[in-house]
Amino acid sequence: MDYSWSEYAKHYDRATPHTSFYIDLSRLIENFIGCGLVLDAGCATGILSARLAESGRRRVVAMDACEDMLVLARQKISERNKERLEVIRGDVQNIPFSDSTFDAAVCVNVLFDLEDPLLGLTEMYRAIKPGGLLAISCPRPDFSPDVLINQAISDYKHKGILDDLLDDLDYMIKFNRGKIPRQVYSLVELECMLEDVGFHNKMSFERVYADQSYLIVTEK
Repeated sequence: MDYSWSEYAKHYDRATPHTSFYIDLSRLIENFIGCGLVLDAGCATGILSARLAESGRRRVVAMDACEDMLVLARQKISERNKERLEVIRGDVQNIPFSDSTFDAAVCVNVLFDLEDPLLGLTEMYRAIKPGGLLAISCPRPDFSPDVLINQAISDYKHKGILDDLLDDLDYMIKFNRGKIPRQVYSLVELECMLEDVGFHNKMSFERVYADQSYLIVTEK
């Protein structure tokens, strides 16, 4: 079987939107992020980006370094949202926008895989306007893939789509087997990193992704 990012992106894009943990996280972020220009930093296939753009209150820039992911993100641009959704290739550690461009940024399960996470946070801080928000999620140190796998299977069964998505889930499990995140952080460590780059006003903290990740919303 071809275990490439191109294939992974297709399976991820089909399977992820139907999981309760992704839906719940998306709703939380939507509730926190108001109107204006929003950066989805590390957008993957643009599932969350498209959802944020649907409300009509926001314009969203979906950015990722992986072209295979962006191919599918661009397919989410439609007549309905083309004025509110832009998809670009870019690195969270070198955001290709001027200082204080965005009213808010979101960064979902990206930080742990960056070569220089502190640089990524510094870049997001730079690109957000004063008073703007960052909503960031990261896996907990005791993150368990099995919890997410079991929850996904339960969700698919409940919706009657398990047979349709089982191959996608199986591919994602095999693709990620043995892959170790560069770094995972305790809540205290993540809060300290945010403070180190200038984020001082933590507005909310949630346990998300079936209790396997943190979500922090903080203000510049």
